[in-house]
Amino acid sequence: MFLRGEVKLVSPLPLRIEELTGKTSVGKVDRFDDAGLYGEIGSVRWAAMKPADRFRIGRAVLDRARRVDPPGLAWLVFMLEATGADAFRDRAADLLIATAGDDADAWLEEATRRAQELLEASAALAAASDAARLARGRPHHHPRGSKAWPAIDVRTSVEAAARLREAGEEATDGLGFEGVRPRRTIVIGGREVDRLARVGVRCDRWLDGIAATLGLPPGLDPFPGGALVVQVGDHDQLRLLSAGHFGHEVLDADDAIVFVTDDGPFIIIAPPRPQRVENLGRVIGPDRDPKAVLASEAEVRCITRGMVAMLQTRRVPPAWLLEGLAEAMASTLVPGSCIDLIRRPKALASIRGGRPPRWILDLDGDDPAFDPEGLGRDVAFIVATRLLESGPGVIPGLFADLKAGRSLDEAFRRRLGVSSAAWFDDTANWFRFND
Repeated sequence: MFLRGEVKLVSPLPLRIEELTGKTSVGKVDRFDDAGLYGEIGSVRWAAMKPADRFRIGRAVLDRARRVDPPGLAWLVFMLEATGADAFRDRAADLLIATAGDDADAWLEEATRRAQELLEASAALAAASDAARLARGRPHHHPRGSKAWPAIDVRTSVEAAARLREAGEEATDGLGFEGVRPRRTIVIGGREVDRLARVGVRCDRWLDGIAATLGLPPGLDPFPGGALVVQVGDHDQLRLLSAGHFGHEVLDADDAIVFVTDDGPFIIIAPPRPQRVENLGRVIGPDRDPKAVLASEAEVRCITRGMVAMLQTRRVPPAWLLEGLAEAMASTLVPGSCIDLIRRPKALASIRGGRPPRWILDLDGDDPAFDPEGLGRDVAFIVATRLLESGPGVIPGLFADLKAGRSLDEAFRRRLGVSSAAWFDDTANWFRFND
């Protein structure tokens, strides 16, 4: 198997790259993957470079990674073919033949097969976009279908789980994915089955923790058939599956998407973007893997969104409350999470700078303020955290009232004894003087 995923260089490589658009990027590169280069230079996609630069720089990073071997050169052939640099692909093939000898044909065949898979997937995604049939936004804020969720019945849960898994297998058909179901979470992905099983066990643990916070009785299944988590290899696959199976476009900032179906949430998660991994790596403890922490946080957020959406009725709670709770759950449940360390200072700076938190009340769930790095998400996080600290029954009570059709103000009066306006004014004063 040739190179897959992110490859780190032995030492940083200084580069100056003039992109096809005329933009010039200058800086050091310390890693690369199928999509492009990363490091001090920022991120530069292979497809954005001139074909000659793809070949030249591809060889340079392989050399700096000490991977000028058959797996590395086969990757170079794949990358050049997948980006349409055919003439340079042939030059890379000559290098591979000279290095691999009798095994060269097998390496070339695998590189071409993988390149064609990627090209076909990209073409399908482009066709879907060109047809202008893709919905936009974050679908967990806009559940589709009938007014009432199906009753959760132990007699029908097996059938619901089978339908959910079948939907996942149909969506990923041809990708060579495997599937497992340790308990209540179905996991489908391109990794080894034992690793997928570990993801499922972890997601079951998240599910239990979120359910307890929402006041669900222990052991009660919150979903008719469970939760489906599809782990894709990159953001192209994330967009392709979302477009092909649901006719929905993934927002550019997002690493995951949640579709709430009658059988349970259908979650698609891509690996965290390299820049986010790098940013977290600067603040996380040395005993934690930033990529693993980000992946776990994404799982918690997605399961929280699916569970809240399927509580009792299809009524949608305020976006700030749902997204704030999703952040608070990830911060609480994931070992090594730095969400509080990162989000709280930004939210406090906003409030202490003269912007009371009430502005998040009017935001739609698709608003850029709720992007992963958005200020609305920062403020929603500390507001939801304060609600959680107000008592174990507050959050479950608020969601119960809102799902029953009560107004936000009525729900706050019932659960906190004051109007929502008064509570937010008090919260603004609290955070002006308390961390």
